[in-house]
Amino acid sequence: MKKKPADSTLDKAWRAAVLATYHYRCGMCGLSWHVTPVECHHIIKRRRKLTRWNWKNGIPLCVQCHELAHTKAGERAISQRHPWYEKLVMLEQVNFKDYLQVAEITENEFRRRTLEELKEKAGETVEV
Repeated sequence: MKKKPADSTLDKAWRAAVLATYHYRCGMCGLSWHVTPVECHHIIKRRRKLTRWNWKNGIPLCVQCHELAHTKAGERAISQRHPWYEKLVMLEQVNFKDYLQVAEITENEFRRRTLEELKEKAGETVEV
């Protein structure tokens, strides 16, 4: 049996996929990461396994926008702009173990599939 991808490997791949999705720009103000550092922000908190490494659950933000994102006004702004926000909120309610059972996969298989999807979305081989 193949070893499951580590959290750190999935985290790196998630970041690469989120950045590629937004063309390496802040998802709020549009600044390029060549102009200012861009951090990837989870829309649904990281503790939710089903959405933690979903590339749709991320938005790159410059430092100023990232600070704003952690306020009620920032959360509202993201919820209104983010194209997958409502779907993510629905996924947040799904129990991870129930999801695995319905999908008839193991957690290891979920992690491997997620890593492959992230690599494909990033359009490059993610260094691990």
